[in-house]
Amino acid sequence: MALEPSALPSHQPVHDDIGTKFETHQILPPDPSHFFITKAPLYPTIRHVSLTWDDLASMDMNVNRECVSLSRFYFDHEKDYMNRVSPDYPQRVQGLSDEDIRLIFNNLLRCANALKMCETAIYLAIDIVHRILTQINIGTTSPYLLATALFVAQKVEPSQWGILPGSRLLSKLFGENNTHFTSADLYGNEIVLLHYLNFHVETITPYHYVKFFSNAAGFTMQQKSLLHYLTQMCAMTPESYKYKPSALTAAGVLLVNEAFGLPCWTEKLSFFTTYSPEVLISERAFLLSTWMHITRLAQDSHPPAVFIKFSSHHFGNVSSLLSPTA
Repeated sequence: MALEPSALPSHQPVHDDIGTKFETHQILPPDPSHFFITKAPLYPTIRHVSLTWDDLASMDMNVNRECVSLSRFYFDHEKDYMNRVSPDYPQRVQGLSDEDIRLIFNNLLRCANALKMCETAIYLAIDIVHRILTQINIGTTSPYLLATALFVAQKVEPSQWGILPGSRLLSKLFGENNTHFTSADLYGNEIVLLHYLNFHVETITPYHYVKFFSNAAGFTMQQKSLLHYLTQMCAMTPESYKYKPSALTAAGVLLVNEAFGLPCWTEKLSFFTTYSPEVLISERAFLLSTWMHITRLAQDSHPPAVFIKFSSHHFGNVSSLLSPTA
């Protein structure tokens, strides 16, 4: 077994998942007194304003109803998911350098791309690995942990090609002649991993806000791909758990606007992201430093998997774009 259950956590009841909670979440009736008010000290936002869909339509907000509803739910619950990962786990739990951790997630993304996993599954697998690394020292078993996390994630968030059975997934990752990690090992690891996660595999990541914030910003496909690139590179970094996922994506919008010479921020962005540039200084600095680091690695002939992925035509070759200055 790759993940040794030295002491499995005691079983805990599974709480309501995102889907169950969302069914009971309703948009409240409008309160006109909270609409855009001249000279108001802060812009109102969808987090604080009660709106109906007709209200949004009358405000000429070109956004999708489902995106609005889901994002309001994500705003309310994202902090609960942040607290499951300790940003200091590389040294405190694993005794590894930042570069060692980057290598683990670089391999994870390479494997996910080889398996043609959908983006939601990739972000879920990233979150699962962060959560496991926060709890147990994996030693030399990281390849088996990655395989197990990918196996679980692609079952929760299947791609258009469906769910790969264990044997097929292992042959794609370890080769047809693999005998070191069998399907039986994979299924055993799956149970151990789920116990460590308390069977809670749902999560909220920066990617959950990419479509919604891109629509609010009026981004082109290439601009949206750049925002996706920024959220994916930061999601693989333990330090990202210091910040709210929505704030990271909003900071990404800010950087995309800067990179393309667009207006820095708009009232519409303040309304839908619930942020202003002044409160995103730390998140912007973190995203920018991560972006510049990835670019330097690529320039030194060591392009990370995320750089290679987003250099494709499908993503508009956004990894070749230069970052703004600090």
